[in-house]
Amino acid sequence: MIVDNSDLYSAIAALSQQLRSYGEEEWSSILDEALSISTLPGEILGEIRLQLLKLRASEVPMRLGLKWQIDDALSYLDHVLGASDVR
Repeated sequence: MIVDNSDLYSAIAALSQQLRSYGEEEWSSILDEALSISTLPGEILGEIRLQLLKLRASEVPMRLGLKWQIDDALSYLDHVLGASDVR
């Protein structure tokens, strides 16, 4: 369970590594870029949520068994940023 931004950043970095190990270089790079888009936490969190929503809408999470990790991160982001009406 993600409890703070530090946990989230670690979880996203781990998810990126998992995606890379499964050959999903593009998704891995997208998440890496989301982590470094800005120095402002609000911008980083918003970008991470946007990219996770796109990833979740693809077939990749179900195929690789990563859905729970994405849902955990999105749950934390929804709590911190306010519920997303995109989901």
